[in-house]
Amino acid sequence: YCLWSPILILEGTFAIAQLLPHYRNQPIIQETGYLFFYCFVLQTAWTFFFSFQLFTLSFISVVFALLSLISLLLTQLHTISTDERRSWTEYTLFRFPFYLHTGWMVLMVTEHFALLFRAFGCSTHMQAAIDILSLALLLAVGVAVLIRPPYSDFVIPAVIIWSFLGIAFRLEDPSDKMLEIYGNTLVLAIRDCSFILAGVLGCCLIPCVVVFWAREFCTIQVVELEN
Repeated sequence: YCLWSPILILEGTFAIAQLLPHYRNQPIIQETGYLFFYCFVLQTAWTFFFSFQLFTLSFISVVFALLSLISLLLTQLHTISTDERRSWTEYTLFRFPFYLHTGWMVLMVTEHFALLFRAFGCSTHMQAAIDILSLALLLAVGVAVLIRPPYSDFVIPAVIIWSFLGIAFRLEDPSDKMLEIYGNTLVLAIRDCSFILAGVLGCCLIPCVVVFWAREFCTIQVVELEN
């Protein structure tokens, strides 16, 4: 949950920047519509449901919040030409906050998915299986974001790598209750699996970053002049 502070700060900056005369009429602002508001309402609902341990409603809220964010990002992308160079000011103010938020919501959806099985009292081995499935789903999302241009971006995979490492380092010193429920062997297996998945996704991410930076800063844009 430590990502929540930068998300709030960045989206607060977005809320202020979109009101400025220089930005308010830009297509990326106009096309955002009410999706940001919908996401805010759903996040509020999620906070309420989760606080009262209404886990089914909480899961539904985070799923719809994620869908709202994905719709927002796709709407923004449709305002940008595929051969247009990226405006870093525009990206930092109006797109990066929502990529970061989307990455965080992907983590929340998978976490709440696993939490549902615990809330319904599933067996220990089923809970462990769902945890492993959740890790696999995170890897699939990270890879899918990288290989689907023009929708590719590096923020969501980086957030997923951060979550893998966070899980792995957390399991370096598991609680006594966790060891009692799952056993030392399973805990260590999930820890090592998290490290491996972080490495796999990192190996996918690094070449994509190198190619992007080479294309962005080491290529010459040719412009045809009219007679």
